[in-house]
Amino acid sequence: MRIELLGALRNRANYHGLVNVREERLLGALKMTREEVVASLDALVQARLIDVISPLPFLVVKMLKWSGRGATRSIEAPDSAVSRSDAHNSVPVSSNAAAAAALSKQADGGAGEGEVLLDDVLAVLGPSASRREFRRILAGRDAGLIRRCLRRVQDTQAIRVSKAALFRSLLTKLS
Repeated sequence: MRIELLGALRNRANYHGLVNVREERLLGALKMTREEVVASLDALVQARLIDVISPLPFLVVKMLKWSGRGATRSIEAPDSAVSRSDAHNSVPVSSNAAAAAALSKQADGGAGEGEVLLDDVLAVLGPSASRREFRRILAGRDAGLIRRCLRRVQDTQAIRVSKAALFRSLLTKLS
């Protein structure tokens, strides 16, 4: 059960290894009871694989052994019917290029991508940020602008106001 939970968390993790998921979504995906999930979370914390920032029902987890999402590389056996010059060569893509591709897909209205971006924002801003409020704030905004503001909030070392207030202010100023 721990393996399945760890896999599900890794699949939902953002570039920084943060996972933000609601209890009912996690239980439905894993087909586990709440007690099994809680026990598995405790085991993963004890194994120092994750750190629970916010407990269920609105789980926020930091993956402790996380190197970020790299581009996937496909390695295929060469087909004897295809000449070497005609074969598609898979070239590794930098994480910046992969992120740009994801943002352009999001700007084109990729299904569910707005929720992924909202999850990323809420993971950075912390459990005090309201999902409903930030869904309204982010609606109709450019994904690139949102990511730029999010990076600035993450890069800020000392902050006098909350991260959410800084994020709102940056969105207004940079729009």
